[in-house]
Amino acid sequence: MKIAVACDEHGKVAEHFGRTACFEVFEYRDNGLVRQESRLNAHAAEGHGHETGGGHGGHAGILGVLADCQAMLCGGMGGRVAGDLARAGVKPMVVSGYADPGEAAKAYQAGLIKESGPFHKCCRE
Repeated sequence: MKIAVACDEHGKVAEHFGRTACFEVFEYRDNGLVRQESRLNAHAAEGHGHETGGGHGGHAGILGVLADCQAMLCGGMGGRVAGDLARAGVKPMVVSGYADPGEAAKAYQAGLIKESGPFHKCCRE
């Protein structure tokens, strides 16, 4: 199982998916962590962040980066990207109370996070 966690520029669980700097991807097999990698959110790195309006309708690049993941954890995300992730086979999960991406992934993998928090309606949706 591969679990992606959206991270901010400080390496913490991102509070807003649209401003995600990178994704930490944790791969688990037989309940143990076997690999961790960092994947750049090229969309944000190129200056196409949420605040410029480039985040909507342009989720294909992000979906490609996360295509091999089964879940994506974040502190908050809009309903459109959550729907796009779900249609791509990646379970979108809004989680709270986690700052460390590894702790969030481990909790999800262990079944301690079963339900997503509410998705937020973005002002541009």
